[in-house]
Amino acid sequence: MTVMEREHVNKVLARLGTIRGGPGMVRFRRLDDLGNKKANHGWMTAVNEAHGPVLRPQQFITCLRLRLGLAVVPYEGSAKCSECGREYNAEEMGPHALCCGRGQSVKGHNRVRDHLASLAKVSDGQTSTEQKVGSVDDAERENWRPADILTSASPFGGVGLAALDVGITCPIAASLRAGDDAVDVYRLKKVAKYKDLAERVGWKYYPVTMSCFGRPHDDSIRIVQQLARAAARKYGVEDEARIEKRWWACCSTMLAERAANMILRCSPTVRLPAELGGDWDPDEDGGGNMGAGLSEVDVSRVVGDGSQ
Repeated sequence: MTVMEREHVNKVLARLGTIRGGPGMVRFRRLDDLGNKKANHGWMTAVNEAHGPVLRPQQFITCLRLRLGLAVVPYEGSAKCSECGREYNAEEMGPHALCCGRGQSVKGHNRVRDHLASLAKVSDGQTSTEQKVGSVDDAERENWRPADILTSASPFGGVGLAALDVGITCPIAASLRAGDDAVDVYRLKKVAKYKDLAERVGWKYYPVTMSCFGRPHDDSIRIVQQLARAAARKYGVEDEARIEKRWWACCSTMLAERAANMILRCSPTVRLPAELGGDWDPDEDGGGNMGAGLSEVDVSRVVGDGSQ
C-alpha cells in the first residue's frame, strides 16, 4: 500500500509540477514538502501532555484542513485579512496567513528556539538565547542577533562559541522561483547575512532551518543529532535516536501550533466576548495548551461586506 500510495502521489506531483502560478503551484509545493521523507508529522499523534506539547482541538482541525488543502476558514466571496487588511477568498487565506501573521510567527519561532536551547543546555549549562554580536565596526549591526542560541556545547568542538540560528520558512511563498527549495534558499540567505558577522566576534555560525510544515534542512538534522548524542552521553542513554525522535516530534507540534495561531490571527473573524465563550486570543498569550475550546464567528455572517 505504501508503494502504491507513493506512486499515486508522484503522479499528482508530476502533473502539478508543470503548473506555473496559482492554486496548482501552491498545491504542488505543499504536497512536495509534506511528502518529503525528512518531514516530521509528530503533531498528528501528540495526545499526551506528559510527553510534550499537544494541540488544542481547534488548532488540530485548522492544521488538518491546511494539510489537506482545504479552506481553513469557510466563508463566501472575499474578506479582509485581520493582520494586513488585504482581501482573500477562503482557499487563499490559509497559505496567505503562513506568510503574514508576523506576531504569531515570532512567538512560534521563539518556542522552537527555546526547545532547541533546552537540548543544548544538557551538555552546556551556560547556553543562552538572543545574544547580540556586541561591538562591531558597523553601528547598524551592533543590535543584530545572529545567535538565537549561543552555546559551547560539546558537539561543536568544545572550544569557542557556536551561534545556532533558528529559521522557519514557508515553502508556498509566492516569492519563490520555480524549482527553488524554500528551506535551502532561506538557509543561504541567513548564511550570507550573518556568517561573516558572527565569525568576526569569534562565533561559529550554524543556521537551523526548517519549513513551517516540519521539513528540516539536512544540516539542521545533523545539528539535532549531535546535540541528542551529547544529551545521551550526559544521561547515560545508549539509544540517542530516542532523544532525537522525541525532539523532532515536539518541534513538529510547535510548528503546527505556530501555523494554527498565524491562521487564527489572519482569519476574517470577530472574537466572541468572554461571557459567550470567547476565552482565548493568541495575541494575549503564547498559544499552547490554554483553556478550553476556542469560539469564533465568521465575519461574513456578522458584517455584510466582509470587513471588520
